[in-house]
Amino acid sequence: HLFRDASCQRCPFGQTTFLPSDTKCTPLPEVVSIIVVALILFFVSLAFACLLHRVYKRRLALLTAKADAAMKEAEAIVQETVRRGLATIQDFGHPIVLIGANAFSTLTVDQLRGLHEGNRDAHRLFFVDNFAKFQ
Repeated sequence: HLFRDASCQRCPFGQTTFLPSDTKCTPLPEVVSIIVVALILFFVSLAFACLLHRVYKRRLALLTAKADAAMKEAEAIVQETVRRGLATIQDFGHPIVLIGANAFSTLTVDQLRGLHEGNRDAHRLFFVDNFAKFQ
C-alpha cells in the first residue's frame, strides 16, 4: 500500500488502512464524524418539523374554532336585527300607496298627469298601513 497525504492509494475515497500491513480499508474518522453529524442534523430537523406541524395544527384548530364562533355570533346579530326590523315595520305609522309594476308601465301620459287621484279612481293603487296587508 502506498501512502500519499496520509491515505492509502488502494482504498476508495474516504477510507484508508492505518498501517501499511493492513489489508482491510476502514472509513476515515473525519468521514465517520461527517456522517454522524449529518444524521444528527437530519433527525433534529425531522423532530423540529414534527413539532412545527403539531403547533400549526393546534393553531389552525384554534383559529377555526374562533372563526366558527365569530360566524355564529354574526349570524345571531343579523337574525336579531331582522327580528327587530320586522317588529318595527309591523305598523307603518301612515299609509303607503303602491301601484303594481305592470299597471305602472302601461300608464299613458294622461293617466300619469292624473296623479294618484286618477289612478285611485281607476283602482290601480293599493293602500297599505301595516305589514300584514303588505304581504
